[in-house]
Amino acid sequence: MAGIEAGKTWSRIGAEVAPTDAAASGVWGDLNEIAENVGAGNWPSPPKLTMEVIDEGVLTGTATNILLTSIPQNFTNLELLFMGKTSGGYGSTQRLQFNDDTGSPDNNYGDGYGYWRKHYNYAYAQGFSTQYYNTGGQARTGRFAAAGTGDPAGSMGGSKITIYNYSNTTHGKNWTYWSGSPGAVSQSTYFQWGGGYWSGTTGIVKIDASAWGDTMQVGTTWQLSGYG
Repeated sequence: MAGIEAGKTWSRIGAEVAPTDAAASGVWGDLNEIAENVGAGNWPSPPKLTMEVIDEGVLTGTATNILLTSIPQNFTNLELLFMGKTSGGYGSTQRLQFNDDTGSPDNNYGDGYGYWRKHYNYAYAQGFSTQYYNTGGQARTGRFAAAGTGDPAGSMGGSKITIYNYSNTTHGKNWTYWSGSPGAVSQSTYFQWGGGYWSGTTGIVKIDASAWGDTMQVGTTWQLSGYG
């Protein structure tokens, strides 16, 4: 190798110092700590997002609404899952009302949504709508499947609704949702997404779920969970 001669005597520059624990305490201390904790099985794990079911059920008879009451305030967010069918001839709008607030006198709900639809007898359609002050005094949060003639037996519409920071007592609440209902020979395939706002400054302790203007049918299911 260039620069190195065979048989050459080499000498150290500076005093020779043997490595010690003290000289590398940071490195060896960290490695030893990791080894000890891994070996003992008590190394701290990253925090996990846990979700706890608050309420769930299945309708065994028809109902105009489903009441979810005594909602605990020890979570940050709520997730509400619905699978349902209604008495209407087409997919009904799903609505939620919080803490019996009807919106009077100045209405306290606002929402906006987009949708994609394939009608059974014409081309695809898409669009959006915004209602800053929802005159129904309720939160629009999805779409149920139709129970009309031609709808596939057993099919239902589904919604996933997330209500953020529901237990805070200083400002209003926001929600987002995804929703879809199946199509059939005489019905439309419908997919809807959106979100909204409730101006109430109390924690949500009660949710009144309904299908606007229709009756929810046997087999409609729901599950309310809290997390965070």
